[in-house]
Amino acid sequence: MPRLRPTTRQRDVLVRRPWLEDPTPSESRPVIDIIEQLEELATLLRRGLLSRAEFDRQKGKVLSG
Repeated sequence: MPRLRPTTRQRDVLVRRPWLEDPTPSESRPVIDIIEQLEELATLLRRGLLSRAEFDRQKGKVLSG
């Protein structure tokens, strides 16, 4: 069976990493940083070190920037 070659558009999608290549400088935090913070909060919640209310409050702060 012949291998299909990706089109130029598919290749661009596969090669580009938009989370690392921001064409416009901005003051916002990288998405990866936000995800890591949310994962840390979820870990603290699962371990019982944060209440649900405190988790929701901190999550709101992280998401609002």
